[in-house]
Amino acid sequence: MRKAIILLFVFFISGCGYSMHYTKTIPPFPSDVSNLKVSDIKDLKILARHGEVGSGKAMYVKNILMVELQNSKRFTLDEEARHQLQVSIDGYRAGYRKYIALSGRLLDTSSNKIIWSSAISGVSKKYIDEVIKNVVQEFVEEMSGKEK
Repeated sequence: MRKAIILLFVFFISGCGYSMHYTKTIPPFPSDVSNLKVSDIKDLKILARHGEVGSGKAMYVKNILMVELQNSKRFTLDEEARHQLQVSIDGYRAGYRKYIALSGRLLDTSSNKIIWSSAISGVSKKYIDEVIKNVVQEFVEEMSGKEK
């Protein structure tokens, strides 16, 4: 009986929007790039009654991004690297359905050219920090070329 209740609870939770839903456009990452510098995350600007405000999550995104890049074993973080990863928060909502949208670009600093760009967003009813973490993890997995 107890197992049936637990299974019913898991089924109910999974059907209630607590799973992650992604939308992504992430082409293959250049295979010759493994050393990266991560620039500061560009935060979304939201017009509020008292002026512009950001999501306040830029530093959180950067911290998770750097940890995930290091854990991937595909990338090495190096402040002197030729390639700079630039990430922006393009959308953010912390309401009932939490949402974050990120875009990423890889800049070759020697030529000042963008050599790769991508976009990913995720939505769920989970806590916003968990949604952000899941989206960043998915982003890095796609960059690394890892299969799930």
